[in-house]
Amino acid sequence: KKGEWNLRLNLDQIHSRFYQNDESRFIDFLEIATYVYCADQVFKRGGLKDVDQFGASWRRHLHFHIPVRDLEFWCSPKAVYLLAETLHFLSDDYYEFSFSKSKNAPEIQEYLFGDSAFSSTAPEQVVMFSGGLDSLGGAIQEAIVDRRKIMLVNHRSTKKLNTVHRNLMEKLSARAGDFAPDHIHVDINKKIKDYNKEYTQRTRSFLFLALGASIANMLRLDSLRFYEHGVISFNLPFCAQTVGSRSTRTTHPKVIRLYSELVSLIAGKPFAVENPFIWKTRGEIIKLIVNAGCSDLIATSMSCAHVWQSTKEQTHCGKCSQCIDRRIGMLAAGADQHDPESIYRTNVFLDAADKTEDQL
Repeated sequence: KKGEWNLRLNLDQIHSRFYQNDESRFIDFLEIATYVYCADQVFKRGGLKDVDQFGASWRRHLHFHIPVRDLEFWCSPKAVYLLAETLHFLSDDYYEFSFSKSKNAPEIQEYLFGDSAFSSTAPEQVVMFSGGLDSLGGAIQEAIVDRRKIMLVNHRSTKKLNTVHRNLMEKLSARAGDFAPDHIHVDINKKIKDYNKEYTQRTRSFLFLALGASIANMLRLDSLRFYEHGVISFNLPFCAQTVGSRSTRTTHPKVIRLYSELVSLIAGKPFAVENPFIWKTRGEIIKLIVNAGCSDLIATSMSCAHVWQSTKEQTHCGKCSQCIDRRIGMLAAGADQHDPESIYRTNVFLDAADKTEDQL
């Protein structure tokens, strides 16, 4: 019905001096990415019974009809191909897009708002920031080790992460001094809670990309950076059944290349999407954090995939692949003293895995 909404995209803390620099294609891109991300959570994939078929029911067919401002661009064969190909490889789903001319579309000012939240120094680099160990390591590398002014950009899927991001930003800013990072976040609000049916969220980094690329475009920058270690980036399976995107492809080299091609097409000029940690292990990144004098930030970071289960005392489930990777990385770096066992609900080294899903 007129005036009602199912999804709401809120971009917070953006200084008004950036508004004039955005373009209609990037606003369209943000909205497309938001629809894709939310649809990713609405329709469930195959469950445990699908394991023996190597993901036969994992893949979904999704068709989007989206109103856009720049209809000619989004209907071009190259734009449609890059959208579908990028999302297909990222998520293993099949995508179709059809577009129509939007009517009374909101301007960027209706999405972007805030007071003078940023310093007068223009950022040199846009860095995607999830609040996990790898993105924390990237922020430390940029702002504290390399002494560069950066813009951290993140998506907040739940209010539970607000405190995590706020605490990390305060500590990063205190350590970086004159190079304290600026920070932008985006909230995606779904009106109906039943929309949260699928937790894998394989298209989350696509939403990250759209947000980061839009901010970089506003700042007249021609690149953005994801920070994730190579074992995850190369999509290495941790068991025989985790083929394809059943093991995350968030920063897979092919995804990074497709991201660069897509944003370059949208921007009408070369744009680089980079992952400087592609040849690093989790242990090496943890050593970087410790050597930079930021070991106390480790316990504040959030790596767990099951964010909805976190509590103030136990922020990590301890049994998802991210938690296990984190704990092994701590041991490899000799830094487990900086990562208290008390923050994990399950001790993967001592506790039994009772559920079949956990054993797999």
